[in-house]
Amino acid sequence: MKVFKIILPYIIIGLFTTQIFASNKDTLRIKKDTTSVSYYFDNSLDSIDVAEKYDIDTFLYGFQKYDPLSQNTPFNSSFGNIGFASKNLLFSTNSEIGFDMGFHSMDAYLYKNENIKYYDLLKPYTRLFYLMGAKREQLFNVVHSQNIKKGLNVGVDFRIIHSLGDYYRQKSDNSHVAFNSNYVTENSRYGFKANFIYNRFTLMENGGLTDKTYFEDSTYNDRKLIPVNLLEAESRIKELNIYFKQYFKLNKTDDKIKDSINPKKRINFGQIYYSINYEKSSNVYFDDPLSGFYSQIYNDSTTTFDSVRVKKLENILAWSNFEIGNIEQEKNVLLYFQFAHKYFDIYENLHRTFMNQYIPSAFLSFKLLKSIELKGRATYVIGGYNDGDVFVNCKINYDLGKEKGKFLFDASMKKNEASWLSKRYNSNNFQWDNTFNKQQNIKFSAAYNYKSFQMGLNFYDLKNYVYYDSVACPKQYSPSFNVLSAYVYKNFQMGKWRIDNKIIYQKVFGADIIRLPEFAGNHSFYFTFNMFKSALIAQLGVDLKYTTAYFADSYMPATQQFYLQDEQKISFHHFYADAFINLKIQRARLFLKYQHVNAGLFGHEYYMVPNYPLQDRAFKFGVSWDFHN
Repeated sequence: MKVFKIILPYIIIGLFTTQIFASNKDTLRIKKDTTSVSYYFDNSLDSIDVAEKYDIDTFLYGFQKYDPLSQNTPFNSSFGNIGFASKNLLFSTNSEIGFDMGFHSMDAYLYKNENIKYYDLLKPYTRLFYLMGAKREQLFNVVHSQNIKKGLNVGVDFRIIHSLGDYYRQKSDNSHVAFNSNYVTENSRYGFKANFIYNRFTLMENGGLTDKTYFEDSTYNDRKLIPVNLLEAESRIKELNIYFKQYFKLNKTDDKIKDSINPKKRINFGQIYYSINYEKSSNVYFDDPLSGFYSQIYNDSTTTFDSVRVKKLENILAWSNFEIGNIEQEKNVLLYFQFAHKYFDIYENLHRTFMNQYIPSAFLSFKLLKSIELKGRATYVIGGYNDGDVFVNCKINYDLGKEKGKFLFDASMKKNEASWLSKRYNSNNFQWDNTFNKQQNIKFSAAYNYKSFQMGLNFYDLKNYVYYDSVACPKQYSPSFNVLSAYVYKNFQMGKWRIDNKIIYQKVFGADIIRLPEFAGNHSFYFTFNMFKSALIAQLGVDLKYTTAYFADSYMPATQQFYLQDEQKISFHHFYADAFINLKIQRARLFLKYQHVNAGLFGHEYYMVPNYPLQDRAFKFGVSWDFHN
């Protein structure tokens, strides 16, 4: 981390000396950068949807939200330090079926196939980002992409997170890297995408405060003196992924002359896809089993060394009649068929299991009318642990026009096995061998989107739901029950003022095994103005977050699972506010944030996870610099 301290002064000096008098004017209105750089995601080609491209983000709005957790999930729990486990406070269910090990508390930070960006650009592009905060909090990210020959692009995305945290043994030390490449021939008939991903987490686990009154009564001003539950625990998580996907168009593409009056009709044979994906993950947990934190010791009373390792090899063969690169195609019916084979090697605390799964999938899309599009998907699992899992989905998109917005309706049915972890586990402090029925999930949703306004409603009917009870062990709730969620997102702009609003409402009917805040809000207030003849754009603002009171889930470090508790009610009797100033100088952006500016003004009861206080007031500084050459 010393290298960041060395290069930071030069970055700052370079920003102000070379760009402060730039003549390029950047207005308050959002517009594309003159240098064209866009990106897309690979999973958009694995369906009947058009591969949508996105322009790189070069604007100030939201720039101060540097934490990947805040960027990926606007409503989430936090342990008071960057790089730790989290839980999405907006209820949702996973639409994927097949084998699931059951570790998801770190998902928001992972580099995965579905969030790897593939770039479309003319010149080499580089983005550097550096964050410095209290308690040696640092985040460094570099993104680079370039074309090394016609049609062939390579890139890298490297990120480091390091923070000691406010409390004893709260250190996070995480690193992530993704190398990617994409290629397409001159006639666009053949192409491939490939990536190599490596994620590593090293987390000191303190188990939360032993007695929260030490914090709430301000007994110790030095937070590291407050007693914590675990003094030696540590989690080490590693994930490696190698992915290669290629496609080939079955039609020749040498028909250059077309008669606009009598166009030549030809049969479209579509294209075939083949992908191979190798994944290797490990979750290791160390601790002293005699710490008094655990109710049981099963294997070793001198040391805890729990280890879970999973290897997966996946091959997918698919066909689609969707023409890659032809975004304006007018096919009435789009089809996509896929057959996947997955092989698993699971090594869990001296127990080893091998399995094979075969997963056929079908996608269908057609336009009922010019403004109404219907989409359907069906997936089924054959063999292995998830034999008989099924997912069926139907969507209706009703486009009212550019100035009227769009309605979206979605209905799905999913029947799947619970995660592997929840059914069988043998560790030093937790052991179970459960027989669960398949979980059943029926979902109905409706949404309306128009420019910066979004509103929607989700209704879930759940049966045989698996959760973790008050002693952090998995249980199944067989009766059917319901979850209702609604949201409204709306941005307002009035001259130099802008307000971004996100509000959600949630309610559980018929069960008390899912704990959610009934209301939650995420709001940002900005005032933007120009300086130095528009060479500098400045933005002053405040971020506000709140939820209504509820019994938030506790966290068990030994299994990385959130579980029910009835002892500590998370009482958000005041909001959480961050004050910030964002600056933009040509292609460089900076922010200075005073995080949790209202800490302690209404008492010391600011938690999102029981016994894990949020950070106190702290200054954060961040800088991002884009290069196009």
